[in-house]
Amino acid sequence: MWFGWLLSYSQSAFLSERDMTVPTYRDFSRTIRNTAPRWPVKFLGGVTDRQVKVIASDSTPDRYGDILVAAGVRLDNFRRNPIVLAQHDADQPIAQCASIAINGDAVVALIEFPPAGTASLSDEYLALLKAGIVSAVSVGFLPISWEPIPTGRRYNAWEMVELSVVSVPANPNALVTERAFAGMRSRAADLRKAAAIKARLQSPALRVPCWDDGAAADPAVEAEAAKRRDYAARVAAATAWPQWW
Repeated sequence: MWFGWLLSYSQSAFLSERDMTVPTYRDFSRTIRNTAPRWPVKFLGGVTDRQVKVIASDSTPDRYGDILVAAGVRLDNFRRNPIVLAQHDADQPIAQCASIAINGDAVVALIEFPPAGTASLSDEYLALLKAGIVSAVSVGFLPISWEPIPTGRRYNAWEMVELSVVSVPANPNALVTERAFAGMRSRAADLRKAAAIKARLQSPALRVPCWDDGAAADPAVEAEAAKRRDYAARVAAATAWPQWW
């Protein structure tokens, strides 16, 4: 089920904890991210042609020297409005989070894009993600509790507000983990199977044996070999897929 794309958003709500002013892009990108249940969750199966799996955040230091403790994320409010933006721009919603949870020491998410043709920007970002041109995400978050560390701050509790597809993430580990359409993997497997069948067709075991004196092969052996070749050819044809896959 798809949610409406209307986003009630006010920058004044996201105040820097340092100067209580409207945050800059740098502060905004490090002041917002995600929320999840308190048990590890493993996503089952692959992704569809309109989905990608990502690591939204983890507990390693980001490029600003800060740490977002994955176990400290609050996701309840985000799940009510699981918006995915382009480049942290509230005027550019492109998708939603179909699933988000803590998995080990990371916050993992399944991003689902709307049906093709719904929004051109969504289609563009999905194509860039599937092609591997864009491979990163970033969270927008509100700090709840933190403590100083030598490189910056450790946020022990934080509320995720939004997830964005970005060109350069604050957290170098916030990357796409699965982008291929599950059906494409099945087609690739079928093509490999067809290639293996073709190789067996060319093996000596399937060739019609001939006597050294040039006499005709045994009719029974020839019939059996022809039957195997016909079966293998039909299987190969059945598993063939269009080249554009």
